[in-house]
Amino acid sequence: MIKFSSICLMLFLSIKISAQNPGNNFSYAGKVNTLIGTKGKGHGMAERYLEAGYTFPGAMLPFGMVQFTPTFFNEDKGFVVNQLSGAGCDHMGNFPMLPLTGNLETSPDSMSTFKPGYQDQVTMAGFYQTKLQNGVLCEVTATKRTGFAQLSYPSAEKMATIIIGSGINATQLHEAEITFTGNNTLEGYADGGSFCSPQIKTNYRIYFVAAFDAKPISSGTWKGKNLQKTSTQTNGENSGAYLSFDVSRQKIIHYKFAISYVSIENARQNLKAENPDWNFNCIKTASIATWNKYLGKIAVGGGTPDHTTQFYTHLYHALAHPSVFSDVNGEYIGGDHQKHQSKTDYYTAYSNWDTYRTQGQLISL
Repeated sequence: MIKFSSICLMLFLSIKISAQNPGNNFSYAGKVNTLIGTKGKGHGMAERYLEAGYTFPGAMLPFGMVQFTPTFFNEDKGFVVNQLSGAGCDHMGNFPMLPLTGNLETSPDSMSTFKPGYQDQVTMAGFYQTKLQNGVLCEVTATKRTGFAQLSYPSAEKMATIIIGSGINATQLHEAEITFTGNNTLEGYADGGSFCSPQIKTNYRIYFVAAFDAKPISSGTWKGKNLQKTSTQTNGENSGAYLSFDVSRQKIIHYKFAISYVSIENARQNLKAENPDWNFNCIKTASIATWNKYLGKIAVGGGTPDHTTQFYTHLYHALAHPSVFSDVNGEYIGGDHQKHQSKTDYYTAYSNWDTYRTQGQLISL
């Protein structure tokens, strides 16, 4: 417990000491509305193309590797681990997680038949909360390379099932695998699928480790339409793993994960370094404090509350990318597809769409 508390304290103090003092407990993170830009007709309707912002409502850190969120492209599949902000075509959306009620009786297949229905959404920089149609309250936050969820089940529910899609993303992928390494721990990998078109293949592979703070009473995997009860490993397209929990007494289940673009071992190290315990409020507080530090570099006055929200939301979106690509040990995969070492964070997801005119100068400040 001492280690548990000291990690939280060090995270918070290291951010607070280096941040500007906004005074009067002003929360810059609270001025951000992450729902802005998430709606619109989207691609496929050329005359209305610009109605969509292609942003996402979930949690991330400034320039973070993880974007833990429902996505613009496959929100019915649940909460994914990565998505670009503002990219106007299908991409990424790896390892979607979705909390269900009851037992799992049929295969989730492509996870395309679920309709979570995100209701009562609460948003700010570093934290996202929503209640699903099945009554599950989902709260998510993030560190640079990990995601953390607090899932609260309705009082009347006795059973809960959580599914994680390994061979599923926003496009179509063919190579993926997920394995139970314990009764409530998993790890796996997946290829990147495509970007904008099935003909445009992405060249990354993402590695994933995950854990729950509760022990399931049953678990298994699926592949396509085949539900594989008690199975501990699966692979390929439209595959994944599930865990079923008794929530008759314990109503809250915590789920955390880490990713790496280098290896499973690096994903394990990322989780151990950034999110070793089960204190959701600690990680949430640190995430919000980090955003207050970055957003607080610019103070604005005048105008209406809506103008303030628009300003800080746009600043928030400007700080989404480039994204950290290296792990806590400094390793990353270069453009030559070989492993390299960096003494500082190495970044990717640089947009070439005129960001050199404005965003580059802004983030250099």
